[in-house]
Amino acid sequence: MAESRARSYEETRYQAETTIPQLYVLADGSRVLLAEAGQLVSLSPRSEVELRVPILDDTSAIERLSASEDGSVVALHQSSGKLRVFETDTRQWSGPIAVGKLRDLSVSPLGEVVAVAAEDSVVGFRPSLDALWPTPVNVVTCGIATSKLGGEVLVASWDGELRWYDSAGASLAKVETGVVIDRIAASEDLDLVAGVADSNSLHLWSRDGRTLFQQKLAGNAIGLAIAADGATIVVPQQDGSAVAIGKDGRLRFRFTPAAGGLNGLVRILGNPADVLLGGGDQRIYYVDRDGNLVWGRNLRSRVAGLSASSNGRTIAAVNQDRLVHVLTVPNASTTVPPPPRTASAGRRPPPPPPPPSAPANVPSVSVPAASAPPPAPRPAAPAPPIADLSGIDPSDSMAILGETGSGKTTFLGVMPVAFADPKYAGEFNLTYGLQGLHYVSTIRLGLQRGNWPSGTASGQTFLVAASLNWKNKLHQLRVRHIIITDIAGEVFRDHLGTRGGVRHAIPQEVAPAVDRLVGSGGFLFLVDGTAEANDLAETGLDLYAFVQMVIERSRLGEKKPLRRPIAVVLNKYDEMPGDRKARPAPDVVRECMPDLYRLLQLRVPEELVLYAYCSPVGSVIKGEGREKPKIRLPLAPYNVASTIVWVATHMAD
Repeated sequence: MAESRARSYEETRYQAETTIPQLYVLADGSRVLLAEAGQLVSLSPRSEVELRVPILDDTSAIERLSASEDGSVVALHQSSGKLRVFETDTRQWSGPIAVGKLRDLSVSPLGEVVAVAAEDSVVGFRPSLDALWPTPVNVVTCGIATSKLGGEVLVASWDGELRWYDSAGASLAKVETGVVIDRIAASEDLDLVAGVADSNSLHLWSRDGRTLFQQKLAGNAIGLAIAADGATIVVPQQDGSAVAIGKDGRLRFRFTPAAGGLNGLVRILGNPADVLLGGGDQRIYYVDRDGNLVWGRNLRSRVAGLSASSNGRTIAAVNQDRLVHVLTVPNASTTVPPPPRTASAGRRPPPPPPPPSAPANVPSVSVPAASAPPPAPRPAAPAPPIADLSGIDPSDSMAILGETGSGKTTFLGVMPVAFADPKYAGEFNLTYGLQGLHYVSTIRLGLQRGNWPSGTASGQTFLVAASLNWKNKLHQLRVRHIIITDIAGEVFRDHLGTRGGVRHAIPQEVAPAVDRLVGSGGFLFLVDGTAEANDLAETGLDLYAFVQMVIERSRLGEKKPLRRPIAVVLNKYDEMPGDRKARPAPDVVRECMPDLYRLLQLRVPEELVLYAYCSPVGSVIKGEGREKPKIRLPLAPYNVASTIVWVATHMAD
C-alpha cells in the first residue's frame, strides 16, 4: 500500500532494566507507564524518568498492567498470582492480594473499578482493593471490559454469555449468543461488543441482545480491537494481515504488510479513527482510516508490547531486547473525543426490552435491505514486496535466487533444521517473523506429508527470515540483517533473461523486488543439480543476465570488480546422477553454465565466489503403483547452513 502521508514522528528510547515491561500510555499522551519485575516506572514522552517506584517484597514478572485514563490508578498482576494497585496521587500501594491465575484485568477509565477475571470468577475492587460486591461472579471468562459510565463491567464467558454488571455487582443485562466466544472487545459505553467465535467467525452484538452482523474471516483471528464508538472493528489474522470492518458488517480495508506479518497487538486511535497496528516480528505500523500505510518503524527485534494515547500522538512499543521506543506523532488526529460522564452520574438505566422479533436471549442476524446490499469484499492488492523496509539497508541483506523448481522453497523450509545442527547452534539463532513462520511451517508440514511445496507465484518476493541474531564468532560481523528472498524463476526467465538477445521489461509490481535483490550484499544462486545439461545452460544464462544487471546498476567500470559474495549451489545432491556427484562442483558449473562461470571469473574476486553442492530435502522414497512418493527429511540437511554462513561471513569483508 502506498503511504498516504510522509513519515513524521520523533523518537526517544528507554532501556528496561529487568524484564520485558508491560506498557500503558495515558489517554492524553503525557506519560508512559512501564511495569517490569521489581518496579513501576513513569516516563515523559521524551523517555525521561519522572517516577520510579520499587516493588520490594515480590520481584516476579508483571503479567498484566491496566490503568485509568489519567494514570491515577495503576493495577498490576504478577506471575506469582498477586494483584497490586498503585495510586499516583498518594504514592501508595494497596495489596498485594492473591487472585490466582489471571484471565483478564481492567481498570475503568475513571479509576473507580478494578475488575479482575480469574480462572472461574470475576471480582470487582475499589482502588484500595476493598471488594465492590460481596460475592464473586462465578463464570469461566474469556474477557472483561469496563465502562466510563459509572464503572460498569462487561463479562464474557467461554460458553457464549455476555453479562453487564454495575459497580455494586448488580446484574444489568444478559445476552446468550449461542456461540463459543474466543475473545471480545467492547465500545467505551459497552453497548457494542465485538467477538470472535470458533477462531474465525466475527460477530457484533448489542446490549439489547441483537446480533448486528456475523461473518466468516479469511483466516483465524489472533487479536481484536474496536473503536471507542464501536464504528470500526480491526481483526489481525494468522496469515499476517488485518481487516477493518464497519459496524454495518462491510469491509473497510484489508492491510497486509510487506515485511513480516502482524501480531495480535492492535490499537484504534482518534476520532475519527486512525488505526495503529503492531508488527508481528520487528515492526510497528501506523495505518490511516482508509488502510493506507502512513509510516512504519523497525524495532530491530520482535515487538513484545504496544500502547498509545487515544489521539495517537504518543506511542510506546517495546521489543524483546527490553528496549522501549517512545514515539511522538505531531500530525496525529487532533479531534478531541467528547468528555466522559463522571462516576457521579450513577449507573445507566436498564435498556428497554427488545422487540418481540428479537428476544433478548436469541440473537438475530441483521440483513441489509435489498436495495443496498453490502459490496463484496475487494481482493487485497498485493503490497509492494519491499514496502516499509526503510530500516533495513538492502546491502545488509542476502538473497536466495533460482529458477522455479530449483528448491528455494524447500531450502527455506528446512533451514531451521539445518541451523539446529550443534555445529552451528553456538554461532547464531535464526528467527522468523509471523508471516515467515507460517510460510515455513506450511512447507515443513507438506514435506512431512510427502507433498512438494507449490512454487512461489511469478513476480512475488517472499521475505522469510527477518533477522539473524549473531553470536560468538559471527557476532563481530558488520552484517546485521539478512533477508532471505524467495522469488519465482519466471521472473528471471521472462523479465531478466536474454531471449533473442533482448532483455524484457520488468513489470511495475516486480521492479521493487528486483531493486532489493540487485542491492543485496550477498547472493546464493540455487540451481537444480538434477536438471538436464540444456536446462542448466539456460539457467546459467538467466543468472548471467542477473549478474550483469547487478554490475550495471552498481555503476562499475569495465574492469572494476563486483565485491559481493556469490555462492552457486547445486541442489538435490542426493538425487543427482552418480557421475555428476563424483565431480567437483566448480567443474560442473564451468561445463554446464559456461557463460555464468566466465562472468564470475572476470568480474568477481576469486575469494568471493563459492561453488558447492547441497541437499535440503534428503531423499525421495518412490511409492509403488499409485502410491505417491514420500519425502524423507534429513536430521541435518547437507550443506544448507554452511553456504549461508559462507555468504554471511564474506558479506562483512
